[in-house]
Amino acid sequence: MKSMFRFAFIAIVAVAMTGCVSIQGGKSSCGSCVKKAKACDSQKKECSSSAKACDSKKKECSSSAKACDEGWVSLLNGKDLSNWNATGTATWEYKDGMLVGSSSDGKGHLYAGPIMTDMEVRGRFRLSNQGGGSNSGLYFRAKPSKDNPESWPTGYEAQICHNQAAHTGYMWKPGDPVGKATKLLTKDGEWFDMRAQAIGTSQKIWVNGELVMEFEDGDYTDGNVAIQVHNAGMTIEAKDLQYRDLSNCKKACDKK
Repeated sequence: MKSMFRFAFIAIVAVAMTGCVSIQGGKSSCGSCVKKAKACDSQKKECSSSAKACDSKKKECSSSAKACDEGWVSLLNGKDLSNWNATGTATWEYKDGMLVGSSSDGKGHLYAGPIMTDMEVRGRFRLSNQGGGSNSGLYFRAKPSKDNPESWPTGYEAQICHNQAAHTGYMWKPGDPVGKATKLLTKDGEWFDMRAQAIGTSQKIWVNGELVMEFEDGDYTDGNVAIQVHNAGMTIEAKDLQYRDLSNCKKACDKK
């Protein structure tokens, strides 16, 4: 009886130490279990190496995004609007560090920046109704119309208008709202942030840091940045206006 208890005790200890459960001819087949355990440890090391390699790639992506995030260039020179080109009848001025557009007689557009393909533009804006209705826009990949340079630009427009169905954050093409904004986050007389991005055929718009519009369109491939005064009897103010060229870092810069 004692020998049986002793044998059972040894078997239990063997199971605890090695994970073996088979007993053959009074002896444990622990040798094979140990080999399997070593093989498993080896696989774990391989998995660990793969994980480290993956972490390394993540760091590379993070570094690329960070480097690209540092590529912003100001659209304002700090003294005047000599680096901008105006069309239409609106009045534009540089005042207290801001670009200010208004009109007493019709619309106007102000263009700046280099011709870009994959790009982003961002800034802070405030729209005010001076009796004619408040409506403006931040254009990207924009150019004056070949048929009538004084009219509406060709290109994409990030809408700035807080009181209509196709409101701030919608994307317009000439005459038509094509990209729907998921929500309205702005109103007249209050500052807000806007950022627009074009990469290949993809366009995105953020308002106050929130992605509100995503669209796919390939009609306009390059152009300038532009600001709009839509009509008489309104004022648009803009500051912290910046752009960046994404032609060398497309995916890395696609972040909120």
